[in-house]
Amino acid sequence: MECILENPIEIYGTKIKNRIVLQPMEGCDGTPKGGVDELTARRYRRFAKSGAGIIWFEATAVCPEGRANPRQLYLNEETKESFKALLCEIRRTSLSENGFEPVIIVQLTHSGRFSKPDGTPEPIVAYRNSHWEKGKENQPYVVATDDYCKSIAENYAVAARLAEEVGFDGIDVKCCHGYLFNEFLSAANREGIYGGSLVNRTRLYFDCIDSVRSNTKNVFVTTRLNACDCFPYPYGFGVDKNNNIDLTETKIMITELRKKGIELINLTLGNPYLIPHINRPCINAPEDGNIG
Repeated sequence: MECILENPIEIYGTKIKNRIVLQPMEGCDGTPKGGVDELTARRYRRFAKSGAGIIWFEATAVCPEGRANPRQLYLNEETKESFKALLCEIRRTSLSENGFEPVIIVQLTHSGRFSKPDGTPEPIVAYRNSHWEKGKENQPYVVATDDYCKSIAENYAVAARLAEEVGFDGIDVKCCHGYLFNEFLSAANREGIYGGSLVNRTRLYFDCIDSVRSNTKNVFVTTRLNACDCFPYPYGFGVDKNNNIDLTETKIMITELRKKGIELINLTLGNPYLIPHINRPCINAPEDGNIG
């Protein structure tokens, strides 16, 4: 009996050997400067042996202040050679074990509200949000200014050029699970060019996608996107005033992403910090994490 997961598929003109994807998940085991460390390399060697057609590389920061923890990977001039060596090892291992090289995508990120570059919270937020901040009101929240947001596109440009240089096949501009770009999608009450209308709320996200595309030649651009945050109104994206899931804006965004040449979208939901039962097994789900 034929298994559809074994069938090849072509995306961005690249033939992928099968339809099995290893999803991005941080190991929090990079070097202090953001390079690949021993445990990181061991993990990806095992992924390479799996036979997956796509290895979706874990969240990798584009700037120091956007790291989610002191061991999160961070692609920069000092760490690029460690990435290059690991990609070579992944391809060599998969070719030896499985007879083909996988497509490897790097997930570029700014952790925003969940930034902890030195191990203590240093949240950079789109707006203050009492639902997210319950029990954490005393953290040193910094609301990202419009000028700061404008500067992020250059961080993505630099990281994208390095990602292409070290040998990634694709670049994911991450917009999910409450990290910075995802949080902006629900910034309906924020003033300025990054809040209010859907055009404004997607501005930072789309600007960084455009920055990645214009600064690379031989890699494709993709994204991991929250279809719905699953938080009660008005705290999240994809929920209407009656606390029902409403994917109207999600569908508009997907149409716009397609116009930008994006053929592959990794859809997800929720936030693992507040409603982990959506993303992974959870014994004690928060009582206020559900919507109708």
